[in-house]
Amino acid sequence: MIITLDKAVELLLKGELVAIPTETVYGLAARYTDLQAIISIFVTKGRPSDNPIIVHISNIEQLNLLTNDITDRHKALMDAFWPGPLTLIFNKLPNVFDKITGGLNTVAVRMPSHPIALQLIDKVGPIVAPSANKSGKPSTTRVEHILHDYSGYISVLDGGVCEIGIESTVFDCTEENSGCLLRPGKISQKDLLDVLGDYEIETPKNGHITVKPKSPGMKYTHYAPNATVRWMNTSELEGVFQNKTRYLFIHGNFITGNHKGYSSNFEMFSKELFDQFRFADDYNEKEIAIEPFSAEDNPLAPALLNRILKAMEH
Repeated sequence: MIITLDKAVELLLKGELVAIPTETVYGLAARYTDLQAIISIFVTKGRPSDNPIIVHISNIEQLNLLTNDITDRHKALMDAFWPGPLTLIFNKLPNVFDKITGGLNTVAVRMPSHPIALQLIDKVGPIVAPSANKSGKPSTTRVEHILHDYSGYISVLDGGVCEIGIESTVFDCTEENSGCLLRPGKISQKDLLDVLGDYEIETPKNGHITVKPKSPGMKYTHYAPNATVRWMNTSELEGVFQNKTRYLFIHGNFITGNHKGYSSNFEMFSKELFDQFRFADDYNEKEIAIEPFSAEDNPLAPALLNRILKAMEH
């Protein structure tokens, strides 16, 4: 059911869940102080209990409800990228539920730039809002995705098609000497270094880790359609296509039926990636074949590779 902003506020204050738009993907929202509603998010999504969720704020004053350890590095990054698609890790205050943090002493926080999300948070205070998809499946970037996944029983605040289409960058700079890029997104490692100077930035060696994750998207299979996701082979790039396969050309401009080319427009490819995953499932296609590309091709390429490789793991 599609609802108004005022109705979304009413439902959240009553302890119900609402799917809300952000510039990255739609999130399944609850107030950060409502433990029962937060538990309901995990149950509704089928989300593992040790997978942290991000707290969304609409102003810096709200950050003080979550942490008292805001470093100069945090401040520089917030000045540069908030509101926007960057999630930062902070040492948390005791009042932040372990259910939010996966039992860790850190909390992930971001300030979205979508005007409807900001208006909502202004009215109800900080919210948690992991992506509104069923756990492990492609993220939701438009209202139709949520109505499909939940058969209409989750109320949706319509904010149009998400501008970016992939989840936020998550960065941990709580340590003095080096930080960790926990999840790539539109804000690239170079973007972070442009602000932080010679601060050392590490990245996880692989998608699955053995310790408790500080960020969503680090430990479990994500973003996976029912169709098998794979890279194309040379003969397919030359035009030998199979039935029941969706072909995505990153650099080419071949567009017809279930074949689409993006002509090196990585922003559009990012915006439509999860759409294409869902289209394949809607049409009962068995495979999604993607033209290979490298992390150096575009600032968005590392984030897209991360989502594609995760989808290949299922």
